[in-house]
Order: sequence, then C-alpha cells, then structure tokens
Amino acid sequence: MNWQTTIDGLLLIGSWASGSMLTLIVFLWILNRYFPRDPNAEYTYVLKHKNGQRTTVLLPPGLPEAERKKVMDAAYRRLGVDPETGLDIKTP
Repeated sequence: MNWQTTIDGLLLIGSWASGSMLTLIVFLWILNRYFPRDPNAEYTYVLKHKNGQRTTVLLPPGLPEAERKKVMDAAYRRLGVDPETGLDIKTP
C-alpha cells in the first residue's frame, strides 16, 4: 500500500468536503441576506369571492377566538358577504 497516495486521496476528499461546506454556508448567507423570509407568511390567508374579488387575512396562532371571529367577519364584509349567512350583501 502506498501511503502517499492514501494521504493525497484523503486530502482531496477533505478539501472537496470543505469546499462544499463553504459553498453551502455562502449560499445560505446570501439567501437569508438578500431574500428575507416574511414571518407572517405562514399565517396569511387569501379569501376569494366567487366574483373574483380577493382579500387578505392575517391570523397569528396566538389570536383569541373572539378576535379571530372579528377579523374574519371584517374580511367577509370587505368581500361583500354576510358572515352569518354566507350570502352576498345586497346593496341598494
């Protein structure tokens, strides 16, 4: 067995692994630095009316049920839907 060849092979594997790790770290840094994640993205919902009108609702997980109901009622009213019945609000 040639020890010099073995050592050269291990150094080659080590340098490849180090280069890959460095590339990954730089890529993740660039991703977090220039493309920040919206913390509310997981709790944002889009409601769509059958006529195509849309509205966005933010419902964080710690929101009490009464507040959640108020937010949803306001969103439905923006769409022109009665929150109680689910029918369109008739405007004169």
